[in-house]
Amino acid sequence: MAASPSSTLVSPPRVDLDGEDTSTLVRGTPEWLRCAGLVRRALEANGCVAVGCRRHVPPELRERMLVAMAELFALPPETKRRTGAADGPYRAYMEKRDSAACHHEAFGVLNAAAGGCEEARAFVARAWPHGNDRFLETLTSTAGEMARLGRVILAMVVDSYGLSHRSDEVVDATDTNFRMLRYHNDTTRASSSDGQPAVGLAAHVDGSYLTVLFQNDVDGFELRTRDGGEWVRVHSPGPESLLVVAGQPLVAWSNGRVHAPVHRVAVGGREDRLSCGVFLLPSKNLVVDAPPELVTVDAPRRFRPFEYSDYLRFKHAGGNGEDVLDRFAGI
Repeated sequence: MAASPSSTLVSPPRVDLDGEDTSTLVRGTPEWLRCAGLVRRALEANGCVAVGCRRHVPPELRERMLVAMAELFALPPETKRRTGAADGPYRAYMEKRDSAACHHEAFGVLNAAAGGCEEARAFVARAWPHGNDRFLETLTSTAGEMARLGRVILAMVVDSYGLSHRSDEVVDATDTNFRMLRYHNDTTRASSSDGQPAVGLAAHVDGSYLTVLFQNDVDGFELRTRDGGEWVRVHSPGPESLLVVAGQPLVAWSNGRVHAPVHRVAVGGREDRLSCGVFLLPSKNLVVDAPPELVTVDAPRRFRPFEYSDYLRFKHAGGNGEDVLDRFAGI
């Protein structure tokens, strides 16, 4: 049965990493473990959490990134098309299509802040052959800070299960995809013929461990409730917080404890919605497997070990439904 149109505006649970206690981000301290437990419980219950992180990703940097994104999306269509590299979806430019499933455009830069920022430099050179140092600096700074925050959150999840001895092996074996998205709001598409909100991004689950997001002031991010009966709109966590969403690889690693929510982006209004996010991915050839400590008599193994690249191929071929992981690796 189709889910009903979204009518409820909810605020995600929030964990403040900007408290006066500077030990919040010191691994192993009581404050770290307290915050880690809050993050993990939110991801188990809801699949998302708002993280207060003004000191780590300041509002001024986010505002600069939104201005830079507006500059990027204003480029001519032929220029935007040439920014996409030819070797995979994470480096592609996704062009807006007038369809029920895609009313947005997006750019992707893999590992934008890593290894001397070669990927970011190549991306900027394709967009601006004569260079754009201001955009490059904003891109790499934003991607770098968001990636660091994503890895902190992932380490917190691992540590909260009492597996701090495994944190480095999990966190170090990650890549990042930095995505910049523009949702074209159109008052003529405020709803579809069946009463559903018009969508800028179709319902899906993420194929990352975690996704770290922020946006401009235009809401539209929606989650489907765990019983599948209702869509709820998630209120923007504000300029001092970022939204963290769990993906299916973290579900597999946690042996089903973490919840990866089905989500979408609804459109319809006077302003375009701009958002950007870091997708924290298992390294391409990493084998994703639940650690033995999380497989017990009371919690038997739910998924077979799998190579992440194989999962991605299956996901891209088989759709974005919440049952993708079960169909691919379920036991």
